[in-house]
Amino acid sequence: MEKYFDMRGMYADWEENNRLAMAACRRAGNQRGEAVMMRGIVYLNTRASTDISGQGLNQMYDGAVRLVEMFTALGHRKGMSDAIVMVSWALSATGQHAVAV
Repeated sequence: MEKYFDMRGMYADWEENNRLAMAACRRAGNQRGEAVMMRGIVYLNTRASTDISGQGLNQMYDGAVRLVEMFTALGHRKGMSDAIVMVSWALSATGQHAVAV
């Protein structure tokens, strides 16, 4: 649903959908599903942010680092690589290009 919500600017619906799905994943003990839903929320909060102070990028960085940890604990290499890209985006956007690479 991510692309559907994103293309239509339905950010509140997107966040609610992910939070409900994440809660269901937690109740079911589905750690991978929880990490995937959290990834959507981290991306959404950055995408929909109107913050120009850089705080949104700091939150993206913090969330992406947490996602790297979650996917690493699961041994999920695709999730790890996606989360590492998110870390890199946040670093690049704050001018930390060498660290991002």
